[in-house]
Amino acid sequence: MKVKKILIGRVFNWGKYENLRVSFEYELEDGDLENEIILRAFEELLTINEILQKMNQVREKWIELLDTVYPYRGQYLFKSLRDTTYKKLGEKTQTLECLKNIDKIPDACRVEIANIPISKLEDRRKAIEKEIEELKKKLEKIDEVEKEFRKLEEDYDNLIIESKEAFIRRKYDKTKELLESLEERIDNIKAEISSLKSHYW
Repeated sequence: MKVKKILIGRVFNWGKYENLRVSFEYELEDGDLENEIILRAFEELLTINEILQKMNQVREKWIELLDTVYPYRGQYLFKSLRDTTYKKLGEKTQTLECLKNIDKIPDACRVEIANIPISKLEDRRKAIEKEIEELKKKLEKIDEVEKEFRKLEEDYDNLIIESKEAFIRRKYDKTKELLESLEERIDNIKAEISSLKSHYW
């Protein structure tokens, strides 16, 4: 019996009770080896599943990042981080001024020095100066991460379109490269935001 067509497919589990069925039908020509066709089709199915999984994963990570940056209508993460850091910077600057003018001791400073021996006030002043420098660096980092996020926000749709076009043309390596690069950018920004939030949120 001569085999004229081969239908090969697979059901892939995407989690969250979702499945994806992908199938190919091949018409054999003279000289085609059935098992070779089946093997090539199976390998392509696995590659397609890997890429579609990655597309889905990148989309979910992007949505999660957007939810972090824009948690509620009218709220913007980077503004909140900046406001919180400026507030702390103002408080530390005021305390530093109190410690620099210890001989005058205005009423506002009495709480700061009430429980600190005079011998340790110089150490306290140096520690606060260091904290102020760290807060200034943190403000620079907020600006830097916001700039990275804005750039990704501009690039995201075009990179997704480019990856889909490469996929349609069966340029699977190019598709993977684009998606992995996009995922890396998202992951890096999420990690930077997590670091910023853990210190000054």
